[in-house]
Amino acid sequence: MNNDYKGTITISKQKLVEIEGKVLVDFLVQVVEPEFNIAYLIFSDSVYAINGAYNSEVLSINRAVKKDLRDMDSQLKRFEPYSVFINKKIVQMRSIGEEWNGHGFEISFAGIHDKSMIIQSIYAGDRANDFDDCIKLGIGHYFYSSESV
Repeated sequence: MNNDYKGTITISKQKLVEIEGKVLVDFLVQVVEPEFNIAYLIFSDSVYAINGAYNSEVLSINRAVKKDLRDMDSQLKRFEPYSVFINKKIVQMRSIGEEWNGHGFEISFAGIHDKSMIIQSIYAGDRANDFDDCIKLGIGHYFYSSESV
């Protein structure tokens, strides 16, 4: 099987431009116990799904249909650590990592200078045993002032 890593990453990067400038209304994650399978960025006019491609060796972004979310309601959960980003405008979304090496996305929000949302392939650094073909969620914490030391 020929995996088109670069093509998938290129297409996903093009979607970043569509998402920048939108206000995040909600964030849900599909849980397939015990793993996070698909992240959903929910906006007033659209929904985007971020999930693994090629066994999560890279991540892809696709526009989703809200009806599809209702069909999997029992598997969808709010990710409470991301509540700080709800109702905030996305000012920048960038691709991070590369295939088999932590590919994912980092999202910066207006008015939040010390944190960013990170959605990344499970294949980033060390991973927990028995976790494959899934995503991991994180928050980048930043320090930029001498007041931090």
